[in-house]
Amino acid sequence: MHSAWAVDDGLAQVAARARVGNQTAPYFQALWGWRRLVGSGEWGLRFSSVLASSCAAALLVVGVAKQTGRLAGGVIAGGLFAMNSNAVFFGCELRPYAAVMLCSVLATCAAMTGLENVPSDPATESGHLGPQAARPRWRMGLTLAICASALLHPTSLGVLGWWIPVCLIIDWKRHGRRLNLWDGVAIVALLVTAALLWNSSLRDSWSHRDQWRAFGHVTDSRAFLNAWRWGALVGVPAVCGVSVWLATARKSNATAWRAFWLGALPAIIATLGTATFFWLSYSGWVPLWHRRYYVAALPMLAWSAGAIAAPSWSTGAFAAPSWRAGAFAAPSWSEALTDAGAKWRFWTGIIAVVVVLGFQGHIQGTWAMLGTGRLPRQLRGEDWRQAAAFVNRHRTAGQPVWLDSGLIETGFFAEPYDSELEERAPWNYLAFPLRGPYAVEDVAVLSVFADESWIRRRLEALPAGRADVWLISRSGPRSVQAFVRRVGSQRQVTHTESLAGRISVHRLQFAADSSARGI
Repeated sequence: MHSAWAVDDGLAQVAARARVGNQTAPYFQALWGWRRLVGSGEWGLRFSSVLASSCAAALLVVGVAKQTGRLAGGVIAGGLFAMNSNAVFFGCELRPYAAVMLCSVLATCAAMTGLENVPSDPATESGHLGPQAARPRWRMGLTLAICASALLHPTSLGVLGWWIPVCLIIDWKRHGRRLNLWDGVAIVALLVTAALLWNSSLRDSWSHRDQWRAFGHVTDSRAFLNAWRWGALVGVPAVCGVSVWLATARKSNATAWRAFWLGALPAIIATLGTATFFWLSYSGWVPLWHRRYYVAALPMLAWSAGAIAAPSWSTGAFAAPSWRAGAFAAPSWSEALTDAGAKWRFWTGIIAVVVVLGFQGHIQGTWAMLGTGRLPRQLRGEDWRQAAAFVNRHRTAGQPVWLDSGLIETGFFAEPYDSELEERAPWNYLAFPLRGPYAVEDVAVLSVFADESWIRRRLEALPAGRADVWLISRSGPRSVQAFVRRVGSQRQVTHTESLAGRISVHRLQFAADSSARGI
């Protein structure tokens, strides 16, 4: 809802509205332009995220196939990402998460290309710059992808930021500490990004970090194990890769070891990034334990899954062995079915794809759902459209509507009423769920956790006689019931739940105010 509200008016208002939601502006400014192209409909707006996440999946296929020389590896990486329920959820959100995942793939692709084993001669026979001379350009590409992700969602630095020191250490260990013009450009990009973030909403967000405690604080040390489906993303691909390694023991040399650890590097960094967010929250320093903050780790885990499950030391059929020559194609089927070595490599690739993708589909219930004839879908479960339509259908003109949106920015309601606080509150944003795509008239914002003084303020605005009020709430049934009891202590009320669900509708029928008649 915040994203739709941020781009609902002129471009000049976008940055300020992004700041209200503790967000940086670049994503919303781009979304504002997208809205002018596709309109304000929910499907059109969300398609921007779907497009970004689809590009991320496609680039995983290409990038991992390039690194390993096996199309099977690319299919595993892209398939794991495309099927993963978390990737689907965040890939459809009207938030910068899909763009962050795309930047994560671009950063990983740049890093892995730059870390490839290259000859010491900086030029090829044709006189063009060779792979080693191109390394600084890939480092610059890595830096630009990380900077773009940071501007879209600063918390992504907690994962992607690890790439920079890791790549520098590995590269300097191999080739010495040599910098050139491209590295200078990368350093300038980092400084510019740091300056932009310093002047963005980041400082305001930091001052409001306690608002995230309701959903971003972790107290259970086992929560790290539930961050991702480690078995599907790490365990099963590793078993497949080790099995191929053992079956081709004659090739298990230093080169194979190096290829294995290079393929595992994105997963190592993704795990390190995830652990960083866990430690920050578990230690109580800042409550950031939510997948939205470290979602950049997901495509990196998928990358390593493909690189390990279909390793580069077993290239052949179902592969792209001549990538550098421009041939992204598998050997012919006739070759695969006649040559014994090609047969082996072909079927190991097929088996790896089936086992890895099949296991993920099993543990997240994809195959079971398909077996019942239902298509797998990610539903947020907040049907604002239905709630607004219900109220508009049953409400009499002039009847007030109280909106309990459940947004973290409504935390100020827990404090006693203050006129200055009321003037500063972003009422237009807080009421947007019922003023935007699903409009309802006569809306007043309230929280079921509000201080008694705020409740009294809303009651004073009601007529002295009998009055009907509609409450649309995002809070749970117990919280709503407790709120109704507190309201009833100030004025007699009859409560009826008219529409149940994640977004519930309640009818509050107030008796005549006896204190007002006495006056």
